[in-house]
Formats: sequence, structure tokens, C-alpha cells
Amino acid sequence: MRRLRMEKGKTQIALAADCEERGWDLSRAGLSKIEAGIRRVNDAELLLLSDILDTDIDTFYGLSPNKTKKDREKAANGALSVARHGRDS
Repeated sequence: MRRLRMEKGKTQIALAADCEERGWDLSRAGLSKIEAGIRRVNDAELLLLSDILDTDIDTFYGLSPNKTKKDREKAANGALSVARHGRDS
């Protein structure tokens, strides 16, 4: 997410302010934790971030629209591992 934020020319403070304007009470410190992988985002927060950063949700998973089904499955399995707090099974 840091890369996307920086590509859009936004500071953490600016992105946090954009989130605040949209009704998400997110501090710069909270955003920093998300970027560092310490804090996770839920589905609604991910949708909001993708809208604010004007990007597809797939981008957060390292996917572009032209990725194959196998690439998407690999990303989904990686996301599942994260959802399980890093456990492989």
C-alpha cells in the first residue's frame, strides 16, 4: 500500500485525512501500522482505500487485470495464509 500511496503523491497524513473525510477515523499512526503489516484492513476498509487511491482491489494483492487464473489462485492462497496469521494450514 505504501507504494500505491506514494505513486499517487500522497503522504500518510494526506491519505489519513482522505479516509477521515470519507468517515473512517484513521490516524497517520494507524496507516503506518497498515503499511508495515502490523494492522490488517477489513473488506470495507480495503474498498475505501481502493476508491481513495483510485486503483483496483487486485492491485493490493500484486495482481493486474491481465493475470491468469493460476496467478489469482496463488494470490488468494497467500491471502488465506495471512488471514490465518501466517499459518500454512
